[in-house]
Amino acid sequence: MFSQMAQREVNRRGARAILMDPEDRVLHIGGIYPRERRLGWSPPGGGLDEGEEPVDAVVREVYEETGLRTDRGSLVGPVAVDVYVNDSPERPFAQENTYFFQRVERFDPVVAQGDDYELDMRHVWIPVEELRTREGTRYTRETAELVKRLATGDIPDRPVFCGFNTPDNWV
Repeated sequence: MFSQMAQREVNRRGARAILMDPEDRVLHIGGIYPRERRLGWSPPGGGLDEGEEPVDAVVREVYEETGLRTDRGSLVGPVAVDVYVNDSPERPFAQENTYFFQRVERFDPVVAQGDDYELDMRHVWIPVEELRTREGTRYTRETAELVKRLATGDIPDRPVFCGFNTPDNWV
């Protein structure tokens, strides 16, 4: 399976935000994904528009998916990169995600705008120590370890590669 993923051409780029409150809880968006018929929680983010830089995409996506207005100067990073592989027959793709980090005061997120499917999504603040055990979190082991590191204030000098983000690799 790894060899198939390693050979997959990345055909999309995305950006995600690790938004962490003062109690080390990370904001996630998700719920039951209709196509997959399973629970899924991910940090806010999505695909880049044509010509858009990852940091600008994450500013836009954070607002669309949470209602939080942030800016380039408030985000740290990029802190990580992974490759999300969707092998569904209806819409296969491989998306390289660039992750940014921001400490925020806890707030009540709302989907401010976005695609139709996003309007039905919910939000949850998940404690860092539960990222590897909470049902539906979509993290590789490397990403979960990086988020723990970020909670301690240990910011990497350059983006950490967190592997192939697939159901087989979720912790």
